[in-house]
Amino acid sequence: MERHGEYFYATKGRHFVLSEKGATEHATYRQYKAGEPIESGYGDDYHAHVYDVENGYVIEVDDPSWVTLPGYRAVYDVYKNGEKYVLNAGNPIIYHDKEMAEYAVEEYNNHPWNINANRKAYVIDAVYEGKAPKPCREVNGKRIFNKDYWAYNRPIGSLVEEDIAMDLANCVPPTTFRSDFIQCGEPYGSKVEGTTYATFVKVGNGIWEWRGNCLRGQREENGTLISYV
Repeated sequence: MERHGEYFYATKGRHFVLSEKGATEHATYRQYKAGEPIESGYGDDYHAHVYDVENGYVIEVDDPSWVTLPGYRAVYDVYKNGEKYVLNAGNPIIYHDKEMAEYAVEEYNNHPWNINANRKAYVIDAVYEGKAPKPCREVNGKRIFNKDYWAYNRPIGSLVEEDIAMDLANCVPPTTFRSDFIQCGEPYGSKVEGTTYATFVKVGNGIWEWRGNCLRGQREENGTLISYV
């Protein structure tokens, strides 16, 4: 493991789990069993607080869910002094799903500042290392995207598991929160008519539909874009 500030980062292929000492002595962890993965700080079990590690409440062990798979990156090219450099188009993510990388490319290429710069992103092969992605279930022949396969650049009309919609509602106080209609409390962008918000509507038992970034109280994307200068 390697220390960065107040956290330890697990060695590649390993993660942090609760120790017997942590299960019996740590008040926060008493609802867990020894050997269970413990998320700390960054919301994953690859980080652990220095206090927990140094006091033996969590320990680093091999991660049985760790896999190595074909992966994909969204990138673009820049040239300097006659040399070509390949840079990440957006976040430095290696995707386990090629379709996710393709949508990241599409989103990047559609940004006005990239269009004006005449800069085109594309997908290249890479190696994905991390937890094994959980397969998406299907209902009536349609995939219901789970967290391992979801990104907000997927097309409007995509179906997602309920926990994705609930995460959106819980990240900040929601603008709209009804039993069948959720809008994020943090604006995504602006149109002439007002600010827009990430929006989901419920369409089935535990299934929500992505409706894009809609004006407040609306369930369809509409309105007039503000001209980019």
